[in-house]
Amino acid sequence: MPKLKKPLELIIYPKQLNGSGIYSIAKLDNNEASAVIYHYETETWELLPKPWMEKIMNINTIKVAEEILHLNGVGWIIDKNFD
Repeated sequence: MPKLKKPLELIIYPKQLNGSGIYSIAKLDNNEASAVIYHYETETWELLPKPWMEKIMNINTIKVAEEILHLNGVGWIIDKNFD
């Protein structure tokens, strides 16, 4: 079973679906990509099933506000350069 690459490598800036959550696309240890969600309670990222990638990549999905990233302990994402 694939696992997230360490250190974590997000491919896109985190997005919100339906106005909530912190979702992104991350690299796996086998160099493939997977949709992920951040759980602030446990400070962990969880892999999501493949159909989630399309929802996260949708152009209408809004980016997570910087304040929300800071409040959830992942403010380091803000200064990351996404291609």
